[in-house]
Amino acid sequence: MIMNKRFLRKLYDCYKDLPPFCNLRMPPARKVTFEISNDTGYYGLFVPYPMRIIITNEVKDFYNLQDTLLHEMVHLHLFYNGHTDYNQHEEKFNKIADTICNTLLISRQHFG
Repeated sequence: MIMNKRFLRKLYDCYKDLPPFCNLRMPPARKVTFEISNDTGYYGLFVPYPMRIIITNEVKDFYNLQDTLLHEMVHLHLFYNGHTDYNQHEEKFNKIADTICNTLLISRQHFG
């Protein structure tokens, strides 16, 4: 699978311009750093300062990459909009995650 910073940035831009993210306040890709990591034990991570989405090489296929990037985009959205609980998987996160999964026909089970 082709996975590099440029690919992640383009994929982010694509999802940012599609429902439901097109209706949410999101930073432009140029304000987000995208990284590929050799870390193990997790697929992705959002780091707030500076805004960064890290995807690990644990991600082996496009579907897993999609789920991981969208998951981290929810954390990014919450942070960018001033929610102090941006790193939690509680009501705010789950509401957006449910909307994403319903809109894009993604299994909520695999979304995280």
